[in-house]
Amino acid sequence: MLKLNSSMARASRVGFAGLAVAALAIGGCILTRMPCGQPTDRQSHPALAARLESLRAAHNLPALGAAIIRPNGAVEVAAVGWREAGAASCVSPDDRFHLGSCGKAMTATMLAALVEEGRLNWGSRLGEVFSDLAPGMHPAFREVTLLQLLTHRAGLPDDREDSATQDRLDAAGGTLTEKRLAMLRARTAVAPVSAPGTEYRYSNAGYEIAGAMAERVTGQTYEDLMRARVFGPLGMSSAGFGAPGRPDLIDQPHGHRTVLGAIVPVRPGPAADNPAFTAPSGGMHCNLSDWATFAAAHLAGARGTSGLLAAETFVTLHTPTGDYACGWQVAQMAPFGRALIHDGGNTMWYAVIYVLPEVDAAVMLATNRGDEASAWKVVDMIDTLALEIVQAAD
Repeated sequence: MLKLNSSMARASRVGFAGLAVAALAIGGCILTRMPCGQPTDRQSHPALAARLESLRAAHNLPALGAAIIRPNGAVEVAAVGWREAGAASCVSPDDRFHLGSCGKAMTATMLAALVEEGRLNWGSRLGEVFSDLAPGMHPAFREVTLLQLLTHRAGLPDDREDSATQDRLDAAGGTLTEKRLAMLRARTAVAPVSAPGTEYRYSNAGYEIAGAMAERVTGQTYEDLMRARVFGPLGMSSAGFGAPGRPDLIDQPHGHRTVLGAIVPVRPGPAADNPAFTAPSGGMHCNLSDWATFAAAHLAGARGTSGLLAAETFVTLHTPTGDYACGWQVAQMAPFGRALIHDGGNTMWYAVIYVLPEVDAAVMLATNRGDEASAWKVVDMIDTLALEIVQAAD
């Protein structure tokens, strides 16, 4: 079974590479108090809820949610546990979870819609789209294409440990669009670390620059484009950006850090996510049903069915250069066959998705605890649940 590489996730506040507390002992007996999220009338799929509760309790997670698309087309959703450790507020199956870099596939989907509209094409170059900024770009970056940005082959550096650049750009002020343009200028002013198109290097900035391309050719904000091209057409009414919920209420799950062995909640606000301008690389949240709706669109597209996008557009989105396509790692996974997968987190949340076209199924898991040890446990869980789905269908 393939294990996701945690290096896919974002560092700084999102990802694991720079996480100072990753090696600390996992504590938090507070999570083992009274049952919360056991199968009740609040759960429309009590068997799945019971399965999740056993996994959540075993691995000391505040909350755990799942969405499953079974081979017969049935969709099951459940969420168990607490919105915030130490607070008597149970999660609901309708609650929203932060998706981290799993949102890259959503950004790529929006850009694919713009390609279908003729606003962009896969070969659109930075120097063409940003002709006014081209003089300040290194010549090699002027030739970088949209597809190279989305497949992490633009020659940009691996930036998962570079929180300083994003924090500096955020502190400089301006609109979200202006900050994305500042990221573009900062990253393209110097020579690429490899010739564009030749090497894979995971780059969050690449997705932020791609989001800026969408803004430039439409005159609309990235956030509005996502609502108009992806969230709206799919009916994803719960989808939004940043940490879900209000800081003064426990109305949604809150992320948690592990600090000196203690599980510490982080209320929504500036400290609860990466800077808002980085949303194209993974700043989305939504409930599990809406995430399943997005997965179903890609599952259908991978089977050759047009829907949100034309079938041939899905082919481009799902065809890897190496093993990474547009927002998806693509791999052969026994016994599932070809799989579209991604994971992501911001050190306070963790999410992972498997879309399995050859068995006509998909599995999504999300938790509001994002340290590295917890993330690997969630990967073990999704492997187990995916195998159970396939065995049940035999």
